[in-house]
Amino acid sequence: MRTPLSEIRAIILSTAVALVACGPKFEPFANPMMAVAFAPDAEFEILADVDAKPEVVGKMKGKAAVKALGLARKKIDGREQSYLKIECPAEIKCEDGVGYLPPERFSQAPLPEEFPIDIGEGLAQMMVILPAADAEAALKVRDWLLKPSNTQPALETRFVVATYLSIKEQPARMGLLYEVYLFLKAFDSPDRHAFKDPRLAPLLKKYRSLAELKKIFVDQEGRSWEVSPLFQWKVPTQMLPPLEKAMAEYEKNLLSGFPLRSTSWKGLAQEFNKENTPYIREKIFQKSLERANFAVEGNCPGDCLQSQSFQIAMQPLYGVSLQKSGQTVEIQSIAAEAGTEGLIFKLKTADGEIRFEPVETPVYLSIGGPGLRNRVAQIPGKWQDLLARYEGFKRPALEFAMKFGEGGYDAESGLMKYTIPKSMYWPFFELFRKSPHVQKTGQGYTGTVDGFDCYVPGRDMHDQCSWVQPKGYLNLRFLVCYHSDQASSGKECDKDFKEVTCAYTDSAIAEISFQPEQILHDQPELQIKALVSGTEGADPELCTAFFTAVAR
Repeated sequence: MRTPLSEIRAIILSTAVALVACGPKFEPFANPMMAVAFAPDAEFEILADVDAKPEVVGKMKGKAAVKALGLARKKIDGREQSYLKIECPAEIKCEDGVGYLPPERFSQAPLPEEFPIDIGEGLAQMMVILPAADAEAALKVRDWLLKPSNTQPALETRFVVATYLSIKEQPARMGLLYEVYLFLKAFDSPDRHAFKDPRLAPLLKKYRSLAELKKIFVDQEGRSWEVSPLFQWKVPTQMLPPLEKAMAEYEKNLLSGFPLRSTSWKGLAQEFNKENTPYIREKIFQKSLERANFAVEGNCPGDCLQSQSFQIAMQPLYGVSLQKSGQTVEIQSIAAEAGTEGLIFKLKTADGEIRFEPVETPVYLSIGGPGLRNRVAQIPGKWQDLLARYEGFKRPALEFAMKFGEGGYDAESGLMKYTIPKSMYWPFFELFRKSPHVQKTGQGYTGTVDGFDCYVPGRDMHDQCSWVQPKGYLNLRFLVCYHSDQASSGKECDKDFKEVTCAYTDSAIAEISFQPEQILHDQPELQIKALVSGTEGADPELCTAFFTAVAR
């Protein structure tokens, strides 16, 4: 018996509908858009289609922008994923001239106007979707920053930030930030007294327009500034505040963590001498002079006695000087070598060298190098003795982390970071109970924390917040509440208590972190992040807020 034609058509139609339903949903961009990579050497695989295991039709570099057509959305492994549909470069043979970038290789987010210090993955492996009208300007900024030419583009802050975020290594990334800052400062208020600082020599070599500016104001003083085409370039002064903010944060982290870059004075001297970011060596030396006693010899301003009386004056573009008793000596550069009590600083001047050798380890350097090993060695080896040594929470918590935690100095964040392992649950619980904010009830295994009500902004309200310690679990116990116009209190609460586990005996407990300089403080500022995992009911955000209240 033959199937009627109408049934055949219905089967074909339903099959087509099913195929369409299984395929990606395409959402074209309303306006012309381009995909731009701010790391021109990054390599991107172009996919033939949107699938769990798509075919790779070719690879392209991020040097040029490509036309972005829209987003193809499809559920893969139960989760909707968005792929970027692009017009393939001419050298890559794509079906119908189009291909796709996977979700992790492009960004739709607006470009930031600030320079973050901790950038995570950044934009080193990403293409950014921009309006077509912005793509050319973005590429000009990127290319000029990475390889400056005579022609300066308009430096939009967001494109400078994007280029900054595309540089993987922090030293190179921060080097670019400082260079851009000094470049802008030079153009913002040029005069014939600037540019004499020898630290600017690499910038004058790299940035041709900066060298031209120097010629106008220094080498050819009679030449008019207005006749130069550089006069027509508008200095983006709005970029200076975010640059200064980022530099201040970076310097704070760097200066705090510098002594921890090596466990020996020799290694620390090597770290000092390879630091090429402008004025950072001088600031490390300046920090080392604080609360320290040096034997000084050489062509000093005034006399070489009483090292505490020396002052360092720094003025970007103009230079660095050593001052004492109203007299000044210009410092051309600073190098370091290992001494018995720390770093010996050698200051190069026009008339020779001034040498600063520590009589005893400077307080600043004592938190690193061999000094850190000595500090850790002096912490009691038994946690009971450590906790008995102090009243309160902060100081014993810092030493507890350094002695029994796993970790150390984290160069990216500039913090000391220690993970408290699961084997230290019971000692950590006893440390927790030492906080003056922890109130204990009953036999000391339940209680409250002053000022903490189990609430995190943006979440449900809670009531009757307390901590409990049942059988090796440090839990928060509370009632979940909701807004209610009918209740006199303005809220109604569940009848049954909810418990959230913040630490227990079979999971890493917490990460204790702090600025390295806090090692010197009796009441150090600490951050405690909950790490509990692998148990039902875990809430790291709430538990971190709980530990923060304990450590405040």
